[in-house]
Amino acid sequence: MFDDFDNKCAPRTLDDMVFRSETDKKTLRGCITGAAGFPAGGKNGILLYGPVGTGKSVLARRIPRMIERTRKGSDDPIVNYYNVSSGENGARLIESIKRQAELVSAFQLFHYFVLDEADNLKSGETMKSLKVAMNINPLGTIFILTTNNLPDIDAGVQSRSWRIPIVAAPAAHWLPRVHAIFAEYGVEESDAWIGQMLGHCKGDGRQITAEIRSRIAERLGYDIPIVV
Repeated sequence: MFDDFDNKCAPRTLDDMVFRSETDKKTLRGCITGAAGFPAGGKNGILLYGPVGTGKSVLARRIPRMIERTRKGSDDPIVNYYNVSSGENGARLIESIKRQAELVSAFQLFHYFVLDEADNLKSGETMKSLKVAMNINPLGTIFILTTNNLPDIDAGVQSRSWRIPIVAAPAAHWLPRVHAIFAEYGVEESDAWIGQMLGHCKGDGRQITAEIRSRIAERLGYDIPIVV
C-alpha cells in the first residue's frame, strides 16, 4: 500500500513545503522566480539551515527543477549533487566543481551544484575554496547548500548565499499538508489527532510522515500477517 508513498506525498511545489513563516517562504520564492534578482549582486547561493528532519535535503534537490520550470518552462535540469557526509574528499570535490563552473550552460539556465550537509567540508581551506568556486561564474551558477550547523559554514560562503531557516513549523502550518496526505488515501482525520501527533513529533518531518503512514494503515485496517 505504501510502495509509492514517498513519491506520492513528497513536496513537488513550494506550496507543498511547510515553513516556519511566510517571510522565509517569500524569500525562497523570490530566489526561484528571479524576483529577488537571483543570482545577482554577488549572491548565487541558497543556504538551507536547521535541525535534522525538517526537509532541507528534499527541498534542496527540488529547487533546480523549480527554477528551470518557473523561468523557462524547460525539462528537468542536470544537477550536480554531492552528499558531503558520504566521505567525499573535500579538495577533490571543490576542484571538480570549479572545472564545471567554468563551462557555458547550453541547455539550461544555470549550472546547479547541490551540496548536502556542506558543513562536513570542515577544513577551513576547503571552505575558502568553495567561496572561490562560487566566484568563478556567479551569474551562470547556482549553489544550493544544506547544513545542520550554520556556524560551520564559512562567513564568505554565507555572505554569497540567501540564508533560509528550515526549522520546526507551528502545527497550524502543517495541518493543510497533513490533511492532503491523508486525502491521497481516502482517509479523513481530525485536527485534534493531527495536532497531538505534531506536538509529539516536534517538527521532525521524517517522524511526522512515519506517524501518518501508521495512522493510515490503522484506519484502513491494513495488516500483513507475519509468516513464521
